[in-house]
Amino acid sequence: RLLASAGANGTVFFRDPGAPDWTLSWLNNVGPAPGLAALTAIWTGRRWVVGTNVGVFHSALGQSPWEFSDPGLGTLFTVSFALRGRDLFASFGRGGGTVVAWSRDDGATWRELDVLDFAFTQDMTTRGDELLSARFDGLWRRSVATVSSPAERAPARLRLALGGPLPSGTDVR
Repeated sequence: RLLASAGANGTVFFRDPGAPDWTLSWLNNVGPAPGLAALTAIWTGRRWVVGTNVGVFHSALGQSPWEFSDPGLGTLFTVSFALRGRDLFASFGRGGGTVVAWSRDDGATWRELDVLDFAFTQDMTTRGDELLSARFDGLWRRSVATVSSPAERAPARLRLALGGPLPSGTDVR
């Protein structure tokens, strides 16, 4: 199944590969929600997770019913997702920076890993035990080797470190 985030009013579209048309799906399960903007989406292997300007929505099929999840991090909007096995990472814009968070239950609950004050991430990906995040001034790297701890233990807090400037024309996806 393919999913496309459509932006304003809480709309996303889904389509099975080979199907001729896209089907409209509302994130709030009712209809248009003025100002609700779908910004990014990822398939975790079990659920579609859509990041918006107000929180996270997830659905097993990418269609209604969508379940809402407030990350509880005082966030304003979801910038990007990255996946490593069952570990889902997200960067959330908050005030003058970014909150990097981790979820093990397809985005239903989140744990804060780092706060990057005055730093805005553009995209994220994983490579082995590293979380890579593009910033306007370079590439940030963070070890995530310890975040797969049992659910009752909080993951160790490690700080992101600037890994160096991006070479011209580099895409970190």
